[in-house]
Amino acid sequence: MEALHESQKTAGYYIAKPGDAQSVLDIFHTIATSEHKSQRVKIFLPNGVYDFGNMTEQTFPADSLSIIGQSMDATILVTRPRTEQEGLGLADMFLNNRSGLYLQDLTLNNALEYYEAGRAGRAAVMQDAGNHTIYNKVRMLSHQDTYYSSNTAMKAYFRDCDIHGTVDFICGGGDIRFDNTTLSLEPRNADGTGHRIITAPSTTTSFGYVFDHCRIVDLSQGKGSWCYGRTWRNQPISVFLHTVLDAHAATTILPERWIEKGMNATNPYILGEYLTQSADGKILSPASHSINSYDGPHSTILSDNQAANFSYERMFPTWNPKALTEDLTVTGLQFSNSKLCWKATPQATAYAVFHNNVLLTITTSTSFSATSATGKWTVRAANGMGGFGPEAVAHGENNTF
Repeated sequence: MEALHESQKTAGYYIAKPGDAQSVLDIFHTIATSEHKSQRVKIFLPNGVYDFGNMTEQTFPADSLSIIGQSMDATILVTRPRTEQEGLGLADMFLNNRSGLYLQDLTLNNALEYYEAGRAGRAAVMQDAGNHTIYNKVRMLSHQDTYYSSNTAMKAYFRDCDIHGTVDFICGGGDIRFDNTTLSLEPRNADGTGHRIITAPSTTTSFGYVFDHCRIVDLSQGKGSWCYGRTWRNQPISVFLHTVLDAHAATTILPERWIEKGMNATNPYILGEYLTQSADGKILSPASHSINSYDGPHSTILSDNQAANFSYERMFPTWNPKALTEDLTVTGLQFSNSKLCWKATPQATAYAVFHNNVLLTITTSTSFSATSATGKWTVRAANGMGGFGPEAVAHGENNTF
């Protein structure tokens, strides 16, 4: 069977043409004008580089929309705003004002020429003004203001993501949780020098930014410095729980660990860390530490009880995004007599079939008639949001996996 190339809907998915940004925009238009939107709408993007030119402020066509890539490393969406266009609300790649957006297995790259932009190069990958947004295995590439949560009342969840930046690259309000996510510190200056700031919270809610079992990786190879964050507005909350620092990040963190006096004469509500450690498990958090803000000292080392107040269950008592990101696994995959068969996966909503990493179909069936007995065959099961789990692999005839 020939690989799918043209945008079409099968087993509930619109399928983009590999590497064709216009086909993605065409799907957006189709959804906006023809979908009833009573159920979740799903788009699948095969591996490829989707070049959107200098597109900015692209919105999404519906609530309860899932955009699923084939893989985080090889499904890449990129835009290149002009340097003079920099700024929040001006050079953002995407503007989400929808509820229930779900993104998985994608790289989103705002490739504004940061080092040529002068004093500032603010270029968000996502201005998130929506609610109940989920990012699962999503890489965000930019420098300043990479992720901007502009809806101060929103909730959002990141799992297994990778967010790159230099200054305030996670900024804004809402209750946003980052689980098992990598924070990649890009060089502030082209020569690798300069100071980086991860968060700039502007919190009006109860939890703010919570980083749980995340990693901080310093890509300046030890030339620059960095800190956890600085205040922006309102009652800023930013906490780092069980964070692992790579070897460079462990040596380049500023002694102050936070900016002591942040923006707009704003004092922190809670800026803190709990049991930060090195890659080999050595505790790096000091026993005690304070910063001097406009109103005096603020402790930044959380106690056991304070850290427990930021648990997943307390933060999201009525919304369970972790369950919505569950990876489903295909079992019993057999290739025999030019036919792929596999066992039904409990709770799976569909299956994606690939030959040599090229999508052939998305189906609700548990079998597929193949035209080639050679090469690598893979099947992946979709969860309720449409995101596909790990590959089950078969090579050639008479294999069971």
